[in-house]
Amino acid sequence: MDCDGQVLVSYDMLGITQNPPKFVKNFLTNGNIASATNDFIQAVKRQTFPTDKHSY
Repeated sequence: MDCDGQVLVSYDMLGITQNPPKFVKNFLTNGNIASATNDFIQAVKRQTFPTDKHSY
């Protein structure tokens, strides 16, 4: 997967959206918004997100 950028609406990233698009991953696994945001940042930096699962 080659990704030059990733824009994600915070409501989608936190799993608040009822029917999120395919490219969304819920990073709010422990109930802590700050931690979820950091997890998203780290996943993008490590290139573990997005994956083919989160692509069209």
